[in-house]
Amino acid sequence: VWTHASISGADLPQLGHFDRIVYILRDPRDVAISMARFAFTPYMREHYPHRSRSPEDYVARHLTKLAKYWVQHVGSWLRHRGNLPLRFVCYERLLADLPAALGELLAFLGLELDDAARRRVRSAVSFDAMRASRPNHLRAGRSGGWRDVLSPAQVAQMGAVAGPMMRLLGYPLDADAAEAARRIQSLQTLSLVGRLVDGRLFRLLCRRLIRLSRRGLRPEKRRAGGRRAEGCA
Repeated sequence: VWTHASISGADLPQLGHFDRIVYILRDPRDVAISMARFAFTPYMREHYPHRSRSPEDYVARHLTKLAKYWVQHVGSWLRHRGNLPLRFVCYERLLADLPAALGELLAFLGLELDDAARRRVRSAVSFDAMRASRPNHLRAGRSGGWRDVLSPAQVAQMGAVAGPMMRLLGYPLDADAAEAARRIQSLQTLSLVGRLVDGRLFRLLCRRLIRLSRRGLRPEKRRAGGRRAEGCA
C-alpha cells in the first residue's frame, strides 16, 4: 500500500494494522519543482485545472503554498513517529548510495535477500525502468535540480517557510547536493533530536514548525507587538 496523504490522529487505528511503514523524504525545493511539472500532466490538467502557463509560472504562483504543504505533510508523519513503526528514508540517500540504503531498509522490514535478488530490486527501481512504466510521473530522477530553476528570491521564499523543518531534518539551506546527501544520509539530526526529547515534546516541536510554516515566518523574526517567535531547530 502506498499513499501521498498526510495523516492525523484519526488515522492511527487504521495505520496500526501495518507492521512497517516507510516514509520517503525529499528536499522541499525539489518537491516544489516536481509538483509544478506534474501539474501539467494530462491527469492533473483534467482533474485539477489551473491557470498557470508553464511549470515555472506554476512555481511563481504557488511556491509558498507548496512549501507549506511540504512542512505540514512531513510534520504530520513526524508527529506520530513514536506511535507507529516508521522508517524515514531520504530520496537523496537512495540516489547517493542505493545498495547501502536498500540494506538498511531490508533490515527494518525484517527481510533477507541474496545478492542476485538485491540486484534485481536495484534494476527494477532504476530511473530508466521506472520512467518506462510511469513516463508522465518521472522527469529527471536526480536531486538538486531546484538550483537550475529557482531564483535566489524564490530560494529565500522557500526557506522562510520550510527552513525550520529543513534544519530539523538536516537539509542544508545552501550546501551543494553532495554535502546535502552526506549530511542527511542517516537522518542524524532527527535521531539526535529524538534522543534529546521525549515523544510528547517532539510532537509539540513538530506542531510548532507547522504553525511557523502557516505564518511563513522565520523563527528569528518578530511577531506583531515585538514578541520574538522562538526557534525550534
